[in-house]
Amino acid sequence: MKKFIIKNTDSYGEKSFEVVKGTLRVEESQAIYEYESKLGRCEVTVSDRRVIISRKGEVSAIVDVDLDRKTEFVYVTKEMKKLFHIEGESIQRDSENGIIEFSYKIYEGNEELNRITIAIKEY
Repeated sequence: MKKFIIKNTDSYGEKSFEVVKGTLRVEESQAIYEYESKLGRCEVTVSDRRVIISRKGEVSAIVDVDLDRKTEFVYVTKEMKKLFHIEGESIQRDSENGIIEFSYKIYEGNEELNRITIAIKEY
């Protein structure tokens, strides 16, 4: 198993770091990270123009970050179910240093709620 550092920042200045164990496999033009985090079991599929985050846990979610179109994201907890839209901003892959970084904005209607940046680094 490999180790990864997951770094998450948002437009409110909140930051989180987590070291996780998991796997990385490359299929065609995609890198697929699978790991267990404090948020649950995660799979992150990265290609040049799209990142899909699939999380199964207390708050399960699928976030589709696409640089070419806005996508929908349904946030479901025990207390609520809400529809948001995701607009991909950037996807950067640094294979030499084992780092991927991507960012996206979350909208409710036309209002921007947050901007998230996630970096995954092989450790």
